[in-house]
Amino acid sequence: MSVGIKIYNLEDRLLVYNEEDKSIEYVPKEGLTVSASNGNVVLTQNEVVKLTADPDKIILPTENGLFDLVQIIDGYLTSSPSGVFSGGWADYDDNATSGTPITITGGAGLTVLTNDALGANTNEAKLPFGVSKLWDPSTNKLSFDGLSVGDIVGIRVTIDVVVATNNTAIFGALVMGSGGSSFEIPIINTTNFKSAGTSTVSEYTEFYIGSEDVLENGGQIKLKSDNTCKVIVDGWFIKAIKLGSI
Repeated sequence: MSVGIKIYNLEDRLLVYNEEDKSIEYVPKEGLTVSASNGNVVLTQNEVVKLTADPDKIILPTENGLFDLVQIIDGYLTSSPSGVFSGGWADYDDNATSGTPITITGGAGLTVLTNDALGANTNEAKLPFGVSKLWDPSTNKLSFDGLSVGDIVGIRVTIDVVVATNNTAIFGALVMGSGGSSFEIPIINTTNFKSAGTSTVSEYTEFYIGSEDVLENGGQIKLKSDNTCKVIVDGWFIKAIKLGSI
């Protein structure tokens, strides 16, 4: 887990937590400005420098560059976290599994559903401010970079299930976190297909990011079946609501 500086937006002040030296400072918003100087983020209060930090050392709010970090923190200075919401969405359309469906072996454990995000309908034009992606096709995981613990995520999973055996039942879950701390959130409740053929399944669920482990490790979409079947991933729509920030 990375260690650095976390800046929290409170009602009338910023909380600056330096994880390296375990220091906490509450900086009143009155008279506070944020700027960029020599590649650093600079917080100044009534002409007194309160913080100078390399953007790479600022891990909350999570960002990729100096410009966006300054913009986000500047928004903190004119906003209150109480009742403040912002958000956005993305749609990830898979290309590969239409030609090569995923095999779900009957009676086995959960199998990862992949999405290369290379389909024609992939759309990341409406991502939340400060978020570069909500899905990482290189790891086939939900990506929470730019989000924080407590933020809300919703996902709709749409797949085609190709069944060869009558009375085949499937179950799908989001597997969140890592290692011994991982857990499942049902996304496709147990569904029984009485007859062979191809059926479209589309299910939606919401959850909040409840820990640093989930924030850091994201989650995978997995499926299991009592009989062997195949899955074509149509795609997933993912939305995120950021709390207490713009």
